[in-house]
Amino acid sequence: MTKPFIIAEVGSNFDQSLVKAKKYISVAQQSGADAVKFQLFSGKILYPNDLKMQKIFNSIELNIEWVDKLLKYSKSKKIKLFFSCFDQSRLKFLIKKGFSDHKIASSEIENINIFNIINKKKFKIFLSTGMSDLDDIKKAYKKLNRSKIVLMQCTSLYPTSEKDVNLNVLKTFKKTFKKVELGLSDHTISDTAAIVSVGMGARYFEKHITLNKKSKGPDHFYAYEPHEFKRYVENIHYAYRCLGSKNKIINSDVRKIARLKGIYAKVDLKKNKIVTKADFSMKSPAVGLREKELKLILGKKLKISVKKNSPIKLNFLK
Repeated sequence: MTKPFIIAEVGSNFDQSLVKAKKYISVAQQSGADAVKFQLFSGKILYPNDLKMQKIFNSIELNIEWVDKLLKYSKSKKIKLFFSCFDQSRLKFLIKKGFSDHKIASSEIENINIFNIINKKKFKIFLSTGMSDLDDIKKAYKKLNRSKIVLMQCTSLYPTSEKDVNLNVLKTFKKTFKKVELGLSDHTISDTAAIVSVGMGARYFEKHITLNKKSKGPDHFYAYEPHEFKRYVENIHYAYRCLGSKNKIINSDVRKIARLKGIYAKVDLKKNKIVTKADFSMKSPAVGLREKELKLILGKKLKISVKKNSPIKLNFLK
C-alpha cells in the first residue's frame, strides 16, 4: 500500500515575505509534512478586467523570482516543494525549473491551456475537485491522459463543515476512474475527515498551515498552527497503521494467551521420525500448529529433532 503523503499548503499566509516563506518550509518539515506547496499566479492575468480583484491578488502574489531560492531552501530541509499554477507562462517556467509535480486548483478544472501543457509529459498531477461535478472531472481526466493523477476530494468552503465533506465521493472516484490515486484537500477544522478518508483509500492529504491563526489574511483563521499540523500528520499515519493486513489471522501475541488447543510433542521426537497421533498431546496455548491442523502433519517425516512438550510447527516437517 502507498503510505500517506501529506502536503502543507501555505496559500497566501507568507505575507509576501521571503523570510516568512522559508520559515513555512522549515515549519512544515518539522511538523512531519512530506511536501510544502505555494500558489504561483499573477493578479493581472487572473483578473485582467477587474481592477478591484486584481489589486487584492497582487497583494498576495508570490514573487516568481523567489522560486529558485525556495527550491534550494526546501532541498536543504529535505522536503518536496511544488506549486498550484494558474497560467501558462508560470507553468512553463516551473517545468523548465524541473518541477514534475503540479497542483491544479479547483478553480482551474476547465483550464484547457494548462492541461495541454501538462499533458506533454508524464507529470504527477494533484487535481483538486472543489468546484467541479463528476462530468467536469471526467473531461479533465481525458485531457490529462498521460499524467499520473491524484484525485483530491475537496469542498471549496473555508472552513468546510462535516456535512459538506462528502467523503463517500472517494468511493465514486475509485469506481469511475481506474488509474488514479485518491486524496483529500482538507478544509475542515478537525482531523476526523482525514482519518476517516484513510480507511476509504485516500493516501494524499493537503491542509493549510499558519504560524498564527490570529494573523491577518484570508487563509489563517481555519489553518493549522504547527503543533496542530504535527498532530494531524501523526493521526493520519496512526490511521494508516490501523489498516494493517487484509488477511484475517490470529495475532502471534494473541496465540500466547488464547484458550486454543495446540499440538505439542508428547515425548522426545528424533529427526526423520514419521509422526503419528500417539506422538502428540493437545494443550494451550496454541503457539504452533492448532489441534484442528493435526491432519496436516500425520504421516510426515520430521526435519529436526523435537523436545518433549515443545509446540509443533509446520516447518519442522518435510
